[in-house]
Amino acid sequence: MYVVHFEREKYNPRNDVMTAKDTTPLMTACYYGHLRTVELLIAGGADVNCSTDNTNTALIVAAAKGQTGCALKLIEAGAQVNKCNIFGWKPLHFAAHGGFADIVIELLKNGARDSLAIYSTDLDQRNPKSKTAQEMAIDAGHEEVVNVFNIQLTKIPKVRASSLIQFLKVLTPFCAVL
Repeated sequence: MYVVHFEREKYNPRNDVMTAKDTTPLMTACYYGHLRTVELLIAGGADVNCSTDNTNTALIVAAAKGQTGCALKLIEAGAQVNKCNIFGWKPLHFAAHGGFADIVIELLKNGARDSLAIYSTDLDQRNPKSKTAQEMAIDAGHEEVVNVFNIQLTKIPKVRASSLIQFLKVLTPFCAVL
């Protein structure tokens, strides 16, 4: 078990100051997946939408690292699911690029929208290309994430898997006619 000690002179759980690495205590807890610390920071008044100089947020960090529990806790606390960084990457882009289908599902259920973001295949990034989160998942070969986008959970919010299977069984005969 990890114990977090905040010395008032050094750390501020309310996220008013950044640490030397341009991050907040909440972002650091999300990076390492310390769910209990995330809960304590939120309960203590941490700003779940605070962003760094490059406009990354705690939800972006959680999505990028595949920290599902932390991402869910941030969403419950009101984190903005469509807030993007300076490159246009939203939590959805990071989760899709990383292959974290469970986070993609939760983001879509909570109103995340796919959009273009700067994506570069060049190491020097002189020729950035724009891609959607779905295209990033396709390029990275994350089939499970691609399937989530194909089902379009944004049109069927908070549906149970059994209900979705029944819906697809009803829909299949009509698709065969087309």
